Amino acid sequence: MEAIIQKIMDLCQREIIELFCSSERLTIRTLEVEVMKILKARLCELIQAYIEAMSVNIHEDKHGRRKAGLVLERSCLKYF
Repeated sequence: MEAIIQKIMDLCQREIIELFCSSERLTIRTLEVEVMKILKARLCELIQAYIEAMSVNIHEDKHGRRKAGLVLERSCLKYF
C-alpha cells in the first residue's frame, strides 16, 4: 500500500511542478482551479487504491469474516 501511495503522490507532485514551471502566465484563480483538479484526481486514485486493498484484505480474511458473520456476495475480485 505504501508503494501505491508513494507512486500516486509522486505523480501529483510532478503535475503540480509542471503546472508552476509552465511558460504560461497563470492567474491565481487559474492556478487554484488547476491545482484542485490535480489534487481531486489523485485523491480519487488514493481512495480507490485503499478500497481495493481493504477489499482484498476482507476477501482473504475468511476466519475474520465468519467470526463477524459477514458473507461475500461476489465471487471475483480484481487484484492489482
